[in-house]
Amino acid sequence: MAKEIVIKSRGVSVIKVPLVGITPLISHRFSEESIDKLVNKVTQKAKTGRKKKDFHKEYMATLYLFEDQVRTGIPSVAFRDAMIQGGKGLDYNMTDIRRNVLIVPDGHSQHGALTEIHGRHEMFLEPIRLPNGSANMSSRAIFREWSCEVTIRYTNYSAEEIISILNAGGMVGVGARRPGKSNTGSYGVFEVDHNRTIS
Repeated sequence: MAKEIVIKSRGVSVIKVPLVGITPLISHRFSEESIDKLVNKVTQKAKTGRKKKDFHKEYMATLYLFEDQVRTGIPSVAFRDAMIQGGKGLDYNMTDIRRNVLIVPDGHSQHGALTEIHGRHEMFLEPIRLPNGSANMSSRAIFREWSCEVTIRYTNYSAEEIISILNAGGMVGVGARRPGKSNTGSYGVFEVDHNRTIS
């Protein structure tokens, strides 16, 4: 007689939490052109002549587009990373959050799983310093005002704990120039939007 196999349930729950941006969000997807440059650098391929910068093309290339090529988002894992760092500040174990929390994406693109960002994006130009010391201009997409809904699958935590950890992650931020990545970062900060329904 075959032995009966019992699969133990971990009691997985799902919650959808609305977020609102406190500071602008900078999208920082690596464009195909930037990836090609990196590949050429590490493979030591010959450089081609310098092309004239197309700021609009560069800005559009930093957006994460869904497969419909209309909606925009950011990698869903960015919110999980923010929760891991934010939870540490609330004395939660970072490894436990990694094992027990998963962000459910709103869709996918060739760049991976994405959470949709609601808001109007525009070009953001800023001066940068290159490794060789010379100055240049960078063009990226920025959402001055933004919001989203993050769907979270979790276990071993209460809904209240998940909301608290996510809210703490808001101070870590998402996207480029976020506080959790840079000592001078202030972009991508968010909080739970209590004016909308948590479901």
